[in-house]
Parts: sequence; C-alpha cells; structure tokens
Amino acid sequence: MDNPPEHWDIAILGTGLSHSILAAALAQAGKRVLHLDENAYYGGDAASLALSELIQWAELRSSSNSDYDASNHPGSSQYMVRQRSRFTSVSYTFGDSPPDMDLRKMMLKESRQYSISLMPTIIPAMGDIISALVGSGVSRYGGFKLLEAVGVYDAGHIRRVPSSKEDVFKDRDMSLIEKRRLMKFLIFASGQFEQAPELQGQENTTFLDFLRTKFSLSATVSNAIVFAIAHCSSPSEHTLPALTRMRRYLHATGRYGNSPFLIGHYGGAGEVAQGFCRAAAVKGATYILGRAVESINHVAVVPPLPTSSEPVESVPIGPHFSIQLDGFANPVSADDIVTAPDYSGLLPPGSAGGAATSSSTFTATLTSASGSCDSEVFLSGCVAIVDRPVYAAPMLPPQHLEGQVDHSESDTLTPSITGPDTSFVVFPPGSIENGLDAPVFALVTGDGTLGCPTRKYIVYLATIASGTSPPSTNLPPNPTHTLGPYLQRLLAIRDPAPLPEESFSTSSESAVNQRSKTSKASSLFSLYYNQRLDHDRDYHSVSSQPPTNSPGNKVITLDESPSVVSPYSESADKAATRAETVFWDVVGGRPAQDEGDADLDPGAITTFWPLSGGDAKDTEDDPDQW
Repeated sequence: MDNPPEHWDIAILGTGLSHSILAAALAQAGKRVLHLDENAYYGGDAASLALSELIQWAELRSSSNSDYDASNHPGSSQYMVRQRSRFTSVSYTFGDSPPDMDLRKMMLKESRQYSISLMPTIIPAMGDIISALVGSGVSRYGGFKLLEAVGVYDAGHIRRVPSSKEDVFKDRDMSLIEKRRLMKFLIFASGQFEQAPELQGQENTTFLDFLRTKFSLSATVSNAIVFAIAHCSSPSEHTLPALTRMRRYLHATGRYGNSPFLIGHYGGAGEVAQGFCRAAAVKGATYILGRAVESINHVAVVPPLPTSSEPVESVPIGPHFSIQLDGFANPVSADDIVTAPDYSGLLPPGSAGGAATSSSTFTATLTSASGSCDSEVFLSGCVAIVDRPVYAAPMLPPQHLEGQVDHSESDTLTPSITGPDTSFVVFPPGSIENGLDAPVFALVTGDGTLGCPTRKYIVYLATIASGTSPPSTNLPPNPTHTLGPYLQRLLAIRDPAPLPEESFSTSSESAVNQRSKTSKASSLFSLYYNQRLDHDRDYHSVSSQPPTNSPGNKVITLDESPSVVSPYSESADKAATRAETVFWDVVGGRPAQDEGDADLDPGAITTFWPLSGGDAKDTEDDPDQW
C-alpha cells in the first residue's frame, strides 16, 4: 500500500476493552489517535466472535495446530507467539466425542447468528464501566438487559439466591432464625460497616469465617453470600474487600430493575469495546485492523524543518516512534505508544531506544485470591452451546431495563416453562465429587441477548487456578478434565415442565431438534482453554530520556486480562479503571477535585470525558440514556 507518511500524538496497539475506552477518551480530549490491531476484529482478548471466527481463533492458538508457521508471518509472529503462550490447552469439539460432522456443518450455517464472547462479563449497575458508558455517550450504541436469575448448585439442583427482602422470607429452605440472621447481615453489609465493631480486627480474616463466627450463618447460606452475592473467586478472600464489593452490588439493585447486573447484547464486552472504538472514530481516531506490526523504532533526533516551513500535523517535529505495518510502503509515527502486553515484544530495546526509567507502576494486591505475587495465575474457561436453558425452580420473573416486571406469575413464583434467558450459577468449592477447591462460575445467555439463534443457549464456565513459578513447570490442569464435569452437571438438570412435542419444528429430523426433544440438555459445541493472566500489574509506564528539555516519549503497557478477583462481575469495571489511570498519565494532568480547584491551569483537562457533552454524574441516572 502506497501510503503517505502520517504522524499521530499516540498509537494504541490492541483494541481490548481497556484500550478502546482509552482511545475514545483521548480522542474526545483532542488527541490524534492511531488505533491498531493485528486481528481483523475489534475487542482483542475481549472480542465477540461468530462461531466460525471462534473456531479460527482456537485453531491459531492450539498447540496441535501444525499449520501455523511463524516464519511465514513476519509481523504476526511476535504477537501470535505470545498469544499461544497466553492461551494454552485450547481444544474444541462439536457434539460428544467423537465429533459430529453433520452437526458441525449445520451449526456453521448459522455461524453469523452467534456472538460469542472471549471475556464474558456481567456489568454491575453501579461502577466505573457504567460511568464510562454514560459519560462518553457510548451507551447509545449498545443494548443491555438485566440478569434474570442467580443460583447456587447444590446436590443436583440449582437453588435460587434471593434478590430482595420479600424473597428471603418466602424462601422455604431457611428457618425463621436463619432468615433473621441473614437480614441482619444484609443490613450490616449495605451500610457504613468500616467502623462497625463486628469488623474490627476481622478485616483480614476470610470472608467465610467472618460470616460463620460473627453472624452465625450456616455453611449453605455463607457459601451463597460469598460466591453468589460477593462473587469471591477464592474461599480464602479477605473480609474487607469482599464486603466493599458486595455493598456496591447491593446498592446497584433497583437502579435499572430487580437485579444488580446487566448483560450486554451481541456478546457483551466485545460489543462494548467496539462501541468505544466507534466513539473514538467519530472524534477523529484512525483505525487499522488486520495488519501486522512488523517493527517499532524510536527516532531520537529529527532534522529541523526549514525556518520558513510551517509546522505540519502529519510530520513529526521531535523524538517519536516509527511503526512499520505489514503491506505499508511508509512507516507511520507517533509521539507515545500504549500497547497490550502481547505486542510489547515488538518494542525497541530499553522500551524507548535508550536509557529509560520507570515513572510509575501500579501493582494489584492479590494475596487473597492467588497467594504469593510470585505465583502464576490462570483462568480456566469453557464456552459451550447447548439446546436447553439451565433450570432452577422457582426462577425470578422476567426483568427489563425500564425496571418493569412481568407480574403475571410473580405472586406464585411458579417454575418457568422455558427457563431464564440469562442466569448466573455458582458451584461452591467441593460442590461436586472430586471437584475443585475453588468456585466455578457459570454464565448462561440465550437469544434474548442477541448472541445466539432461537432455542440455543451459550454457557460460559470459568475458575481461577494458580501455582508457583517458573511458568514452564506450572501448567494448570487440562480445562477439559477440570471443567467438563461441571458442564455435565448443568446439562443433567432436567426441565421441571418440559415443552410439549408439538412446540418443536417437525419439518426435518435434524440433529438439533432431535436433541431438543429430550428433557436433558445436550452440548452442541464446546471449547476449553487456559488463559494466563498478567495479575502482577495493571499497567507500566516508561519514559525515554530526551536529549533536550523536551518531554520524553512514553511507552505504556496496559493489561487487558480479565480480573483475577470476580472475573465475570469485575472485569469490565477494572478495564474502565485501568483506562482512566492511563488517560491521566498520557495527558499529564489530574481530575478536578471540585469546580473551584485553584491548583489546575486554565484550559487544563479536568475530566475523563472532557468533550462528551456532559459527565457521568449528570447523566448516569437518566433512564433515556439506556
């Protein structure tokens, strides 16, 4: 491609959720943004993919793929080698073993009807990602629906987790004394507990022990609180962070309806990332997808322009980075670079071609979730397409974003014939025979999320695994072996009120509607993988040492991994938090403390969304935004 030389203020490598939020904020702040991704789709490791795209994604990262030759991909080799190190034990199959080839052909015909997320998320109705969606205006680009049901797996059944005081007292499994103890704790957890006597000296005890000793709650109720309400990813998580997170979830209930969580349409996080990219493009950001980055070089000295020349935006006038893209005749350039970790191998030595010093490092505190910071942390994941919902009786009545509830059956809470369209199920540690000593989370989404065809459901499973370094001796267990039994437990839960035979199409006896007529769900497709998480830092910023008094060029590595703590409910918020932190590093300012902040220079950027036409505080309570 014969492209003219062009220069940008900042180049962002990777279109993950954090990077897309950052690109939109910087573009709205007036920065000239170049956004690159070697993949041909938006979203990076959080992308929403069609079924055929997911298969291609898996095959490129599978250790059994002998067709991938890095020498034939000079630009993609650095990125793909790191991807193949990050995602391990990747495998997929159609139907049961051996693979069903007829089923494969039939499902691939519907490939474009699927939007399958690489980073499944449920979005708390209060938090940083909601503020970013509303403050930026990106909420107008997407659709969301409420999570309909939350349950805990217990001895072959899913027990519904109460969502209100009324539900607590209607529950038939708890004694009256247990209900009173639970209500006492919920009132405590939703208030200002930091100085409460119950918490003093207990901040670093495990949350499970705190519930049992301070509130005398049973093991069953404690497990439901810890794993299904506070979304702890480890039984050893400490009390104070778990309580703080749980309070936010409790306060989020009722904001958009009778659930604290939203699920995005079309795969969730990937569609949200694409919405932020769209907002960035509207403000002038340039996007180049599907082009490998062949090299990045730091140019420390630039010949001065003739004195008669006027500064030109497309020509660098000082030290900068030169980026060569596959198929481009001329390199592009930028003053600063923000990169996803898997692109960082392309950066020049010393991070900026010379002496470099660390200017700021943010380290996540993960002792409660993963033990020592020297440990390797993995997310073991599964994506399955099934022909039945996950049943639990009684289920929550259907919820809508406007907060309207279908009360036609809510008085009796009778079981749903079709099951919930969206549900979140937790397997506490030890809930199945020979199971894991960590919780397993299951997120089930149906066609109401616009992510799959009618009468199909996508099941996402995840658990956090950790071990000791070095990485070469620290491979986690095969996810097929560890998560497969949990998927089978979900599929074995039978419909309390099976659909009548005539409700199914009888035009053809295809494999799918043969499976659909059974009362037990079947797995039509399943994919398993391990994902290594960059848990030791959210981002790392390095500045070059300039030869003059001019500012140095920055290289910022911005993590895009799911959250180690509560991966489904915290990953989107964490992405927004990371993006805002890097935003202030790039623009060199800080947010205003109040309207009369006298320490800020006139004209300085003072908000995360400076040109969005209104900040999140002004608009986040406006239902029309959704």
